[in-house]
Amino acid sequence: MARQGLDGKRRNDRDGLERSGIAGLENYLVRYLATEKARALEEALRRKAMELLEQSVAAIVRLEERLDEAIAATRGVIRQALVRRQDRTFAIQPEMERLGTVEVSVKELLRNSACSAAVLGAESAVEDMS
Repeated sequence: MARQGLDGKRRNDRDGLERSGIAGLENYLVRYLATEKARALEEALRRKAMELLEQSVAAIVRLEERLDEAIAATRGVIRQALVRRQDRTFAIQPEMERLGTVEVSVKELLRNSACSAAVLGAESAVEDMS
């Protein structure tokens, strides 16, 4: 049979190929190989898609890590600025308190001066009356 198939193949004799069973075997092999090739291609595409997906996830994780670092650094800068502002507030606090004391002293002086002037004016008025 195999010899008939080879002869049919050489002479391009389709009937001889059919009788030998070689044509059916060829058809089976072509379908099998086409199916296997499609499965292999599908598997290769699936692997490549998974690889790309894993790379994308890894890139996203790296970006998240960089973002977390940037957020932490920003928080640190904000904390430092708040501490500096608080330090400045504490530094000027005594000065502000001193100015408040000076303001009270000035008001007392003005009040005392006004009272003294009023007393002097009243004394002068009394002297003028006498």
